[in-house]
Amino acid sequence: MQVTNLGICTTRHLLLVQTFGGSSGGCASNNAGGASGERGGVDPYTHQDMDRQNVDIDHIVPLAAAWDLGAYAWPEAQRQEFANDTLRNLVVTDSAVNREKSDATLSEWLPPVDQCAYSARFVRVIGDYGLALAEADARAAREACDI
Repeated sequence: MQVTNLGICTTRHLLLVQTFGGSSGGCASNNAGGASGERGGVDPYTHQDMDRQNVDIDHIVPLAAAWDLGAYAWPEAQRQEFANDTLRNLVVTDSAVNREKSDATLSEWLPPVDQCAYSARFVRVIGDYGLALAEADARAAREACDI
């Protein structure tokens, strides 16, 4: 839960409002559902229009991967920050795409479009949080960005 100018909201609800527009509907009383709004969302991984009823919130660096790469040593507050980082590590995406990705890292999954941008964001999140970048993931990032 986060306290915002919308009220007490879940991270999911905040991201849905950012993506699809609309109002909070009182956030605290409507925090489990989707945001109502007129704007459509475009999937960052496919560039296809998203149906707000079929979206998930994806961690660019998956929680399980972060744990394996060093988050196991973090205090609880840092784990919470990472899990709810709407600026760096969370995106709204089509649920089918998110489930295909699952807990995969760069060497295991890349989106069909904007692979370099996704790779750069993944590496930036890893660096911002002081996690280890696996060599296979570094190689995948270099290949995605042709460097």
